[in-house]
Amino acid sequence: MNVVTRLREYTVRYRDMFNLNLLYKSGEIYTIDLNILEGEVELIIIQLSDLHMWAGHNSEGIDKRIQGIFDEVEKFNDNNIVCVICGDVTNRGNPDGYICAKTFCDKLSSKFELKSFRYVFCPGNHDIATEEWRKFARFDRFTWDITKKTNYAFSNHNVQTEVIHDWEFLIINSVYHGDRNYGRVDINLLKEKLDQSRNDNKIFILHHHLIPILKKERSATENAYELFLLAEKYGVKLILHGHQHMYINISVGKTPCQIIGVGSLLKNSGTDYSNQFIIISLTDSLIGDFKCFRYNGDCVASGTMGGFI
Repeated sequence: MNVVTRLREYTVRYRDMFNLNLLYKSGEIYTIDLNILEGEVELIIIQLSDLHMWAGHNSEGIDKRIQGIFDEVEKFNDNNIVCVICGDVTNRGNPDGYICAKTFCDKLSSKFELKSFRYVFCPGNHDIATEEWRKFARFDRFTWDITKKTNYAFSNHNVQTEVIHDWEFLIINSVYHGDRNYGRVDINLLKEKLDQSRNDNKIFILHHHLIPILKKERSATENAYELFLLAEKYGVKLILHGHQHMYINISVGKTPCQIIGVGSLLKNSGTDYSNQFIIISLTDSLIGDFKCFRYNGDCVASGTMGGFI
């Protein structure tokens, strides 16, 4: 950890307590701008999940949600954007759903054509195509069509990695075991990937939530405790997931590690279902602000009813 990074961390941690904006250097006191000390935003994450695309989706509702995402991200005035989609691109591996999802992804990325924009994908339980010999073959083809990269192919991989602006994304297939009813992480392979990592800034991406939410629930990640132990040992700073169709915000460990779950962006987009997305800002080593935006039919946006608040 360098001096500037440490100063940023202490400033974030103690500025409200002491109300100070002073920097001590070479025996002299300098007045500084706290916003500069904290570091400019290096990366914006758009967290999406559970698109559940199908051929009958309401196209007007989808376009509204795309515009809403763009409007909120634009307020950050940052040029480096990563859209993380935490699984369930379609329903039960439906091939028509992947065609619709490709159209959605192309429309969203075209909004940011003047910026550095990329996708990160992990599969969900609805991305299993049971009639295919390779159960993630359709998902793999979909992600290849979007990214032209093999980092998001999971027919032969249970954990993939991607480094973006000094942040390492460890992308975990929590349905590698092939059962749609619960999540599980290949802990041994994940540990191997962590041992190979030389990056201090790590993010876990997976589909399934990590703690049960509902009575008699069995759909969470069954070996989440082992995942928590790895996150603590290797200093993972952020875990992003979907699956439960609700906003989840908890932190675990001494570091601590922030765990953020997001609801479905498009599920029942023609109704008042709580469609969501999350924006997270990252600096060179810190997690900045994050906010969950929920679609509300009473909101007036761009002269029409319905928007994110």
